[in-house]
Amino acid sequence: MSISAKFKEAVSEKDKISVRIMLKDSLLIDKSFKDFADMSKYALENGLSDLYDGHNGKEFLDESQWTEDYLNEEIVSLFRNFSKERIELLKQIINKVYDIKDSKKNKSEDKLVNSKTIKKIIVGGTKDFLKDCGNGFIGIGKFLKKLGGE
Repeated sequence: MSISAKFKEAVSEKDKISVRIMLKDSLLIDKSFKDFADMSKYALENGLSDLYDGHNGKEFLDESQWTEDYLNEEIVSLFRNFSKERIELLKQIINKVYDIKDSKKNKSEDKLVNSKTIKKIIVGGTKDFLKDCGNGFIGIGKFLKKLGGE
C-alpha cells in the first residue's frame, strides 16, 4: 500500500483524530491489516509518538459473545481509548465476524464491509453513539469535540 497524501498530511499536522479515524477505517477495509500496520508505522515514525493510549482496563467479552454489534461497540470505544489492546481485539473480532480464514485471497475479496455495514459503523452501531453524534454525519464534529473534552 502506498500511504495516501491525506494520511501523510494528517500526520504532518499532528491531527491525531483524523489519523486514528483513517487507521480505524483501514481495519474495516483491508482484512490482512497490512495497511493498518504500514500506516501506523508511518505515523509513529513521523512524529505521532503519542498515537496510542494506554488501555483503560475495560475487560473484553469472551470470543463466544463476539458479534457484529459487539464489533461496532468496540469501534466506538476505540475513539475513547485508542489502545493497542483494543485494536488487537478488533482484528480478532473482524476475523471471526467476517469468517476470515485465508488472508491470501485476491484483492477484489478484500472488502470486508458493504454499504449497509459502513453506514452502521460510521453512523453508529449503538443508540448511545447515534445520540452522541446527533444522529449521523451532521453531529460528528460535535461528537469528536465531546471526545476531546470540549
